[in-house]
Amino acid sequence: MFSGLWAVFLMLTFLAGLLFLFIFLPVSLAAGAFAKLGLTPLQGLLVFVLTLLGRTTDIPLFRTGRLVRHFGVTMLGPFLCVSPLSRPDRPEALLAELRDQTVAVNVGGCLIPVLLSGYLLARDGGVLAASPWFWLCLGLVAAASFAAARVVPHFGMRLPFWVPPVATVVTAAMFAPVNLAPGVAYAAGTLGALLGGNVLHYLDPRSMNRLDAPVLSVGGAGTFGGVFLAGILSVLLS
Repeated sequence: MFSGLWAVFLMLTFLAGLLFLFIFLPVSLAAGAFAKLGLTPLQGLLVFVLTLLGRTTDIPLFRTGRLVRHFGVTMLGPFLCVSPLSRPDRPEALLAELRDQTVAVNVGGCLIPVLLSGYLLARDGGVLAASPWFWLCLGLVAAASFAAARVVPHFGMRLPFWVPPVATVVTAAMFAPVNLAPGVAYAAGTLGALLGGNVLHYLDPRSMNRLDAPVLSVGGAGTFGGVFLAGILSVLLS
């Protein structure tokens, strides 16, 4: 009897730990970050939820005019899907179809951070936008993200998730005035990660010649983590 109760107790403790680690802790950190930006708890929670939900949604912008191969379901069975990063040795096992390459923006990784950054830049008469320290931090974060981003065949850009927040924290601590530090950290961190991790590479012919993914998503899976952490952790540590 007691062993069964102990098993139930340990299971409940384990579930409570998972809830704290994956739900309560991220929500509390996000709430603290958005509070430093001047948002109310409800506004911060709304931005946090929309960011997470929006990471799965891409809004197409335009087609590049290139036809690229899309690797999907294999000939071996209708339920066997193959990732572009773990293809089998036999190319004939793949059903590769040509598709128009599309440039898109990710809702959670690009659209929402850009809108919030625009709000911060325009708030209080554009004090943040007029600060040369903001533009310096933005340029440094974008440069670090551009140097760290790598082209992954059939996938797109891959940016190490730790680069934008580390670059943002260092630059904001060194150059941002104390009263502007949270706004500089969020706007420079998120916009810098997007510019350096995606946009500048999409404007670089050398990178575009190697990018053969069907969808090039600004702020998508390859850069979402860096953009999100740059926005949240950088504000908390600023």
